[in-house]
Amino acid sequence: MAKMIKGLPEHLLHKNRLQEYAQKAGLQLPVYQTSSEGFPHAPKFRASVRVNQTTYTSNQTFPHKKEAEQDVAKIALQTIKQTHHNKPSFSIIYEDPNCCKSILSEFAFRTNRNSPKYKTTQPDKLHPVYASSLVFDGQTYTGDVGRSRKEAEQLAARIAIESLLGSDSGVLLQIINSKNKTCGGHKIIDNSINESNAQSQRPVAVGPSHQPLKALSMGPSANGNRKNKRKLQDENCKQKQMRSRQP
Repeated sequence: MAKMIKGLPEHLLHKNRLQEYAQKAGLQLPVYQTSSEGFPHAPKFRASVRVNQTTYTSNQTFPHKKEAEQDVAKIALQTIKQTHHNKPSFSIIYEDPNCCKSILSEFAFRTNRNSPKYKTTQPDKLHPVYASSLVFDGQTYTGDVGRSRKEAEQLAARIAIESLLGSDSGVLLQIINSKNKTCGGHKIIDNSINESNAQSQRPVAVGPSHQPLKALSMGPSANGNRKNKRKLQDENCKQKQMRSRQP
């Protein structure tokens, strides 16, 4: 993880802070691009940075590339922090990624857009690792690799949601809030079911009328059967001895 550089002026710390924040939040690391809009003898640089498939562009131009990059890093960091601060349910797409596809599908339905189209492949046939990308509203979003096709598609949907949150009018946040409640409810139900199943599988104390089979096998009837068997064996031995003595 990148460490803050002490002793530098404030205006030179924005790139480092953006890098640190992206790493801590699990976002894709920033990628910078700079263009020149001035003359060769008097260049004017404008920078843009792409973080988690969202591009931020500085409003001003600067005589040096590094200054432009620091400025756009400041803009990106402020915007990302504000987005996370205003969306307390944003973490649900990380805590329960299985909700991401349904969130994106419902968002498409409510905003009268076509459903996202997923394309999932297995790059290495020898290992169960899958990569998925989706096309939604003319944009392509690629997620991290997953251990199954379903997981890879959920991760791709999460990337799309992260990008759409930057320009969300409130519809997407409302869907995330509702999923946050329903997904939490399902978890509670599942836990109660598991607890009830565990209780039904626990050993139950039985009374005298429900004795274990092993205890029954050692009861009086079993002892009587053994005695009868021994008597028969003794009588058979006596009969054989008497036959052997006869001339």
